Amino acid sequence: RDTPFLAEANARGCKTIDGHGMLVNQAIIGVAHWTGVDVDGAVMRSTLASIFG
Repeated sequence: RDTPFLAEANARGCKTIDGHGMLVNQAIIGVAHWTGVDVDGAVMRSTLASIFG
């Protein structure tokens, strides 16, 4: 599901993440900032994967 931009970056050896990865990482930071709770990123990733595949 890479965009042409991500495909080109990968071809040039860059490390990339897709939109799901960015969503999870932003959510981890946001939850910690607003609630003070450290959440498990693995749980968030698996939940997102179960919803969106």
